[in-house]
Amino acid sequence: MCIRDRVKVEQYDDSSSSWIPLTAIHLISNRRPYLILFGDVVADRIRVVFTGHSKNIRLGVVAVGAYMLFPGCVGPGYKPPYLNQNVTTINPVSSVGNLLGTSERKRTSKLSATIPLLDSTFVYGEYQQFADSAVQYPFFWSANDIDSHEVFYGRASNRPEAFWSTRTTMTARIDAVGYY
Repeated sequence: MCIRDRVKVEQYDDSSSSWIPLTAIHLISNRRPYLILFGDVVADRIRVVFTGHSKNIRLGVVAVGAYMLFPGCVGPGYKPPYLNQNVTTINPVSSVGNLLGTSERKRTSKLSATIPLLDSTFVYGEYQQFADSAVQYPFFWSANDIDSHEVFYGRASNRPEAFWSTRTTMTARIDAVGYY
């Protein structure tokens, strides 16, 4: 049986001097990045609340801010981060010729996505801002905000690009390295 922890996001309400939930309670049962989306909020204080069975909950990165939603879907050739992992191991240990195991040193993941049929106003606006910062600053990615296998945290391996794919639409391309 897998032990699950619960997480929710709350904002502080000065008028009632209490914390108000911004999200429903989410169950988390893995060590991968997790994405929680909620609507626009203006608040002086926001907190992430963990409850559950784990004694040692570790929070690595929290990013609060606007998110960019592509007005299309991921195109053919998409490589989901959880299927494109690079595992670095320490040399296997053996005793009298019997393999005892290999220790994992680190695990990284690759993201490769093409998003076709985009309007040029989106590409020259929101996507341009994302592309300008994606090499320097890490970002969260999800091709499907419901499936936790799709959540990725990383940095673009080179500047995300865009090109004209038809007479009236553009295609965006993102390649990144990070963690899923």
